[in-house]
Amino acid sequence: MPPNVQVQDSAIDLVSASSSEKLVHYKMVDGREHYKVWLFLTGPRVPFVDQVTYTLHPSFDQPVREVARTAANPNCTLILWTWGTFEVKVQVRGKQGELAEFMHTMRYDADFERPDVKFIDDEPPKDKMRVMRK
Repeated sequence: MPPNVQVQDSAIDLVSASSSEKLVHYKMVDGREHYKVWLFLTGPRVPFVDQVTYTLHPSFDQPVREVARTAANPNCTLILWTWGTFEVKVQVRGKQGELAEFMHTMRYDADFERPDVKFIDDEPPKDKMRVMRK
């Protein structure tokens, strides 16, 4: 695998990340807050990646997720809902068939401490208003 490819994770909505407010989506599932998290590749060699296989915690219904690098998804982004951090096994396949495997420890919870973060409740609104918390 070409060097200089890493995995990052974020709880900040990547679509809103350019605005002054950084949004973190959450919802209650079985009495526990779950957060929307983005896993994605970074680094100068990302254009040479063909696909990524993310192996999540075994508690996920489908822990193995394959994500192809496409024009619509150039950083092999995987979006998931989770309540905790864990290690993700990452298998990156290059365009020439080369393979690299490594582990990534999720750290999205550090985003919660940012002063510009707003939490957005993604539960279906009961009265057409979204509940925000900080």
